[in-house]
Amino acid sequence: MAEVKKALGNGEIFSGRGLNQESGLKKAGDTRWGSHYGTLMSLIVHFSIVLDVLEYVVEDGAHSEQKAEAAGLLDSLETFDFAFTLHLLKSILGVTNELSQILQRKNQDIVNAMIQVKISKKRLQLMRDNGWDDLLNEVMMFCNCHDIVIPDMNEVRVLKGRSRRKAPIVTNLHYYKVSLFYEVLDMQLQELNDRFAEVNTELLLCMECLSPENLFSAFDKEKLLQFAKFYPADFSSIEILALGVASSSHEAIPKGIFTNLPPIVELTSLVASEKSSEEAPTKK
Repeated sequence: MAEVKKALGNGEIFSGRGLNQESGLKKAGDTRWGSHYGTLMSLIVHFSIVLDVLEYVVEDGAHSEQKAEAAGLLDSLETFDFAFTLHLLKSILGVTNELSQILQRKNQDIVNAMIQVKISKKRLQLMRDNGWDDLLNEVMMFCNCHDIVIPDMNEVRVLKGRSRRKAPIVTNLHYYKVSLFYEVLDMQLQELNDRFAEVNTELLLCMECLSPENLFSAFDKEKLLQFAKFYPADFSSIEILALGVASSSHEAIPKGIFTNLPPIVELTSLVASEKSSEEAPTKK
C-alpha cells in the first residue's frame, strides 16, 4: 500500500477528486466505446497499482466477503488469459475508437465517416494478417514485467467444460491464435461488413450530394445518377437519362428553395432541375 500512497503523492495516479483525473483509472460508460478504450489503457498503465490495492484489501479488508472478492480478482488478473484478452481488446478498440467517435458526432459528414469505415476495415484486416507476432510479444513483455506465468505455446490445452478424454487436442498456440485472435477479429470485421456493406456505403456516399448544406456544395452529377439507380421502381431508364441531362449544371441553388423538403425521390429530381435552371437561356 505504501507504493500506492507514493504514486498518489507523485501524481502518477489520482484519487478521483479534483482536477487532472484523465490519467486515473477510468470507469467505463454504458454506451460509448471510447470510454472502454480509455479504461483498458488505464488498466494497462496502472496494472501494478491495481494489484497492490487488491493485495491490500486481501490482507486488511474490513469484511470477509470483500477479501474473498479481492482474492478472486487477483487470481483472474494475474493470468496469461487475462493479459492476452486485455491487450487484444486494446488493440482492436485502438483501431475502431476513432470510427466510434466519428459516428457519434451529430454533425459528421457522410463522406468522412465512410472513409473512416474503410480505413478501420483495412487496419483490422492488416492486424489479422500480420499482427499476431507483435501482439504476442507485447503480451509476453507485459507478463514478464508483472511476474505472470507464460504458458508453453506448444503444450496441449484442455478446453474448459470438456473432459480430458473427450477434449480435442488443441495447443495453447492454436487456442490463442485461432480461437481468440482470429475469431475475435473475424467477428469485428463481419460486424463492420454487415453494418457498412459496399452497397450501403455507396448509397450513403451518393446521398451526400443531396445535402442542402452550403447551398448543395456537395452536389455531384455522377453521384446523383448512381443514387437514382438504387431506386429502379421510382426512376425508369428514360428518367435517369433525363436526370443526367437536367443535372449538367453546377451553379449554386437559390436560398430558400428547400424550405419544405419533399420525399427523397422528388428531392433528387428537384435538385437536378434547379441545377439546370441556371443554364436555361433567357428570352430577350
